[in-house]
Amino acid sequence: HTHTHTESSSTLNALSTPRKINGLLAPDTRRSSYGFGLMQWRQIGILDIFGFEHFETNSFEQWCINLANEQLQNFFNTHIFRCELEEYERENVSGACITYQDNKPLLDMFLGKPIGLLSLLNEESHFPRGSDTSLVDKFVQHFGGHAGFRGAPGSRELFTIIHYAGEVEYLASGFLEKNRDTLAPGVIGMLQISDQAVIRAMFEDSSNVAADAKQTTNTLRPRRKRVCTWPVERKKENG
Repeated sequence: HTHTHTESSSTLNALSTPRKINGLLAPDTRRSSYGFGLMQWRQIGILDIFGFEHFETNSFEQWCINLANEQLQNFFNTHIFRCELEEYERENVSGACITYQDNKPLLDMFLGKPIGLLSLLNEESHFPRGSDTSLVDKFVQHFGGHAGFRGAPGSRELFTIIHYAGEVEYLASGFLEKNRDTLAPGVIGMLQISDQAVIRAMFEDSSNVAADAKQTTNTLRPRRKRVCTWPVERKKENG
């Protein structure tokens, strides 16, 4: 592939942007602070996360990403609006003309304890007979009248959250399984008998399946050997 002049220029600009930023932030290396040769370094931290997501089908991943964005929006509201308005009030300055959408009630619906969307999700994940539909039923039961929540008539797997950025309809199928994110007992057992001490320590409080995993490891090869050699042995008997 031969790069055009435009493509090459775009690539060079992309590569040079961090260098330009660093050049603006970095101090003049020829100077020292207070004449003692101690340099003053300035830096900036950048947090890059997923943006607000709204697809044709929205599942557990979008639910978590959009919740993170709600929390960031609330942080922005708190420090840009709420704190400033409190400062205005202390200084007897009118802030009546400043309005903003406060998403704290929506966050309370998500994060509230003992009753909140996340609490209900975790609770339902521990029930042996818990299902995605029973989870939505509990959502509707507790938050059917909430301004930030709306059930879907005729469906027990769909629900809508009215986010600050817009309404998003979620499909609950797979919510419980993704939230559990459990490892198979055999995998946990193998990690518990790992040669690495740090790995064993990480899983020492897990379910006691190490012995079963070790037994499975010891018997795996003979079982495979019997399966593989059975046709040969059977052929010899027929011969």
